[in-house]
Amino acid sequence: MGRGIIYWIFQRPKFCCCLPVRACVIIMSLLGLVLASLLSIILWFEVASTHTLTGSERAAFIGAGVVESLLALLSAVGFIGAIVRKQTFVTAYCIGLYIHFVLNLGVAGYFLFVIVHATHSDAVAACQHAITNTDAQGQCTNLLGVAKWIYVTVASVLLFVELCTPSPTLFVIARAAHRIM
Repeated sequence: MGRGIIYWIFQRPKFCCCLPVRACVIIMSLLGLVLASLLSIILWFEVASTHTLTGSERAAFIGAGVVESLLALLSAVGFIGAIVRKQTFVTAYCIGLYIHFVLNLGVAGYFLFVIVHATHSDAVAACQHAITNTDAQGQCTNLLGVAKWIYVTVASVLLFVELCTPSPTLFVIARAAHRIM
């Protein structure tokens, strides 16, 4: 007979029959480190430079900044662990990704709620404050409405992708942690 299901899930040295699991973890953690760091910098810059945010908007940005900073830190731990073959680092990266996924769902949901429920009068007031031409004010209001729905679409797609990817990603990381033993 062949090997058992435990071997096929956790102990195989390759992912998708061709990619070494250690290389997959290195690539995933490096990609996560770069993207999470960039997003974290953008979020913290927005919190520091925009003084017109309401309390709930500021809380949403701070929450998103904390979650993305946590992901950058976890990705750095995973990258270092995969490079030096340190099982505790790779295992911490794996567990941290589970925790990050749950936190990110909550924070992104709250962030979406805050962005979508920003009142129309806030957008109109911002456009009237910044622009004096009435035609341009109408265009500004429409542009802010379109930008809001573009953000909702992009965030929803990203959350759906993140919802679909933890299982294969974490199987690869669990395999890498088992291979390091």
